[in-house]
Amino acid sequence: MFPMFTQATGRMECQLEPGEVLYLPGLWFHDVTALSPSVAVNIFWRALPTGEYDPKDLYGNRDLLAGMQAKLSASSVGKLLAHLPQPYRAFYAEQAIAELKAALG
Repeated sequence: MFPMFTQATGRMECQLEPGEVLYLPGLWFHDVTALSPSVAVNIFWRALPTGEYDPKDLYGNRDLLAGMQAKLSASSVGKLLAHLPQPYRAFYAEQAIAELKAALG
């Protein structure tokens, strides 16, 4: 799903000893390799107000409601521009991206 994960910069590796726990903040990508038989447990805690989460998402595993809506909106923008020939499609896509960046600061 994330083919460039192995090329990520700032990678860290660690080896946990029996009884140790590794805390990973929300939205941090990670990869785990067990060197011996082990048990892994993922527990997610909600860190934002309840209204930011899908009501059916008990642990905060899913995308935030605003994030899901933003992805849907981006998909809609892509569909609006898809029929335009290049370079018009790229020009308006870049303008849309610039507007988004400006809105986010």
